[in-house]
Amino acid sequence: MKKNLQQIVKKYLAGEATEEEKKLLSSWYDDFDEDPGPELQEKQWQDTGNEIFQRIQTSKTPQEKTLFRPLRWLRIAAIWFMIIGTTSFLYTQRNWILDQIDPIQQTERQAAKGTVIKLHLPDGTVVWLNGGSTIRFPERFSRSNTREVKLSGEAFFDVAHNKQKPFIVYTGNVKTQVLGTSFNISSYSQLEEVKISVIRGKVAVSAIVQQNVASSATIKLTPNQQAIYNKKTTTLVKEKADANGTTQWIKGGYEFRDATMTEIALALENRFNIKIRITNDSLAKKKITAQFDHTESLHKILDAFKQTANLKYTFVTATEIKWN
Repeated sequence: MKKNLQQIVKKYLAGEATEEEKKLLSSWYDDFDEDPGPELQEKQWQDTGNEIFQRIQTSKTPQEKTLFRPLRWLRIAAIWFMIIGTTSFLYTQRNWILDQIDPIQQTERQAAKGTVIKLHLPDGTVVWLNGGSTIRFPERFSRSNTREVKLSGEAFFDVAHNKQKPFIVYTGNVKTQVLGTSFNISSYSQLEEVKISVIRGKVAVSAIVQQNVASSATIKLTPNQQAIYNKKTTTLVKEKADANGTTQWIKGGYEFRDATMTEIALALENRFNIKIRITNDSLAKKKITAQFDHTESLHKILDAFKQTANLKYTFVTATEIKWN
């Protein structure tokens, strides 16, 4: 096995490894489910490493050495540490090395306005993605101690339980972490607030002060509680909420509680695939409470707002509406 692995490493460095050999090298690291200990002879790896390194250097002209590309150095560094280290070192660094040899691809899914799509993530988590939203996740969660996804827009998550691998959703400057639960996140770029509501289980929410670094202040949520993050003031607060009401959009319904007309307009845009232009600032900030089910048409909803919010609306085109 050692001899075969050394040969594959040499071929990889020389750019001569076949796809099958690359996969074999990758799977060799994937088999380290536990730290196997220093079972390989370090001197043997060092001798092989020195030999390969010398061959690489002597085979290149001074100009080639100077112009050696950074990516090439990265590949060599990954295998160089593999060669000179023990298997214990390889275990601790295997994910980084694997990312250089066989990077995990990211998947991005978008829900067009007027649609709600249902997704199944690699770990068994189910996601309902609202119209005008985007989610990004890896094709597998095998190389990390966490399951991390990025969301822009709104989604409802029914997370598969795994206490060894917390599930984390990044939405702008907000980090939401769970083990196994169901919750809703609304994080549209057009809105000033990010809202996280819990249906089942427990959720930890924190603001991010630096890239992927959460602040020390964390809010823990239980069912029928929500966290609200204000993008302008960067404040994070906890409130009571009717969590089931926040997920009515999955079935095409709506439940607005003390929502601004700007929030309502965006919800209607995403539901009916239209554009709403609010020309009155005071109307945009006006808050109302209302509820509609999936059977009610856009015209019926607009007429209801005309009565309750003193809304005046005009169809500029078949898909564009002006509110004032």
